[in-house]
Order: sequence, then C-alpha cells, then structure tokens
Amino acid sequence: MLTLVANGYVTGEVKAEETDYGRRAVVSIRAKTTNGKQSHFVNATFYGKKIETVTRFMEDGRLVTIVGSVKTIANKTKKDGTEYVAIYMDATDFTLPERQSEEQMPSQRRSTSAPARNQPQEPDEDDVPF
Repeated sequence: MLTLVANGYVTGEVKAEETDYGRRAVVSIRAKTTNGKQSHFVNATFYGKKIETVTRFMEDGRLVTIVGSVKTIANKTKKDGTEYVAIYMDATDFTLPERQSEEQMPSQRRSTSAPARNQPQEPDEDDVPF
C-alpha cells in the first residue's frame, strides 16, 4: 500500500453520491510538485462519517491537506494537449488550515484613524478663524 499526503487547492464542487457499496464523496484537488513546475490532480474518495464534514467545509479554491492510500496513478492529456498526472486515492483523513480573520491579514487591514490621502478633510471647529 502506498500512503499519500496531498496538499493543494480544491477544484470544483464536492461530488457526494450513493453507490451500490454505500455513500461516498469525491473531492478533486490541484497539488503542485515540490519544485512548483508541475501540477498533479488528486481525486480523493471519502467514505463513512467524514462525508458530512467534507461536503460542508470543502469548497472550490480552499486549501486542504488530504491523507489516504493510493488506488491508481494515471497519465492524462487535456483537450489542449497538455499532459498531467491524475492520482486516485481512498482518503482516510484531511485537515483545513484556519481561515485568517481580517485582523490577521495586514494587506487588507484598513485604518480608520488616519484620513485617506488626497481626500478633503472637514475642518475642525477649533481651526475655523471666525
């Protein structure tokens, strides 16, 4: 058995479905190689109690780490001729990083104490000469 820990971004919606063998949820993520030059697509299948959590919290574009056993590795070709590797796995666990609040994201923080540049300011009553 080959165990895989895949870290990447969810691509598309979670596909929850009933099969002859029970309920399952399939999640696809795009994971870059360690050199960052190539992406692999990991299709993880969840079974049992994890399905509810997976369908609730995994959304398109969300960063996720998935652990499981590899079923198949296949070389695929996109319609435009680009080749990629598709990995199919039975997932056993996953983690989602905490979402950053506005207070933790300095690039999106807005200051309310200082006026914006190039904006006219209302004069203070003490500054009016008459």
